[in-house]
Amino acid sequence: MTWQISGITDLLSQEVLAGIWIQALAERSGLPLGHPALIRVPAPVGADTARVPHVGLMGYDLLARVDATDETVAPTVTSHTDASTDLLLARYSKFYDVSDLGSLIDATGVIREETFAMDALVSCNATLASLLTLLVDNFATTAGTSGVDMSASDFLDAIGSLQVNNCEGPYLAILAPIQLSDLRKDLALNSGGAVQFNPGAQAMVDAQHRSGYQGNFAGVDIVMNDFVDTTGGNRRGGMFGRGALGYAITRPVADPDFPQVVLGNECLFEKARGYTGATTAVTSYISHMNVAVSEMIDLAGVSIITDA
Repeated sequence: MTWQISGITDLLSQEVLAGIWIQALAERSGLPLGHPALIRVPAPVGADTARVPHVGLMGYDLLARVDATDETVAPTVTSHTDASTDLLLARYSKFYDVSDLGSLIDATGVIREETFAMDALVSCNATLASLLTLLVDNFATTAGTSGVDMSASDFLDAIGSLQVNNCEGPYLAILAPIQLSDLRKDLALNSGGAVQFNPGAQAMVDAQHRSGYQGNFAGVDIVMNDFVDTTGGNRRGGMFGRGALGYAITRPVADPDFPQVVLGNECLFEKARGYTGATTAVTSYISHMNVAVSEMIDLAGVSIITDA
């Protein structure tokens, strides 16, 4: 995107000389990445693939009965059960071009290096949230009904499916705003207020700042996120436990020979002169992240598909 005179006319008129500006509406939330249901897979600097083994231990195989009267009988060997998920890291980037004249006559004060640096950090977090959110509609197990508003019954069905599949909690649900609105409405209209959301402790709310955290219902933490898939005119949120989804991010390395800085340990932000043409009077602000997301154990998640 190029912030030249022709593209930023609303930032330059005399009516905005007071320097006040507001953000256009968009989903900017991240996710509560420290939640136990989400797994961060270590990815060393320079890695292009991160592998997560699936191991059948800790009660996966039960003991078999051996001959009760002959202690010389040996048990049958148990075959190890294992599998793996590969997360293929890829670079995600964006950059803005800012013309010299545009910067000089910007009446809002928004066209500044500090603003683009903050944008880079927020955008990296939101990009990861988008990539993870778009995975929750892929689970083979589903709850809800196409074309029908979400209900408390759908939410409880999702919990039941995870429990039937022996998925350990705590669970995390990612719902579209309309799904959460319909769920709350159903609770208010059909339970007479007897069943309500638990907003969570203030410490929890503070810790999940900008994560879209909405509280807890029926023991499940809920995040609202507008990145939820809209295929088929429905909203396709989901609920999952540990093992369903994983992500990996490699820490970028800033080159000391260039004006680069690492933001939040994961976002590389740089400033370049004439990035798209050395002879132009343009400064570029560029952000990068190397990230991968993947579904790992399908039965550890449930897609919640309801009306938009």
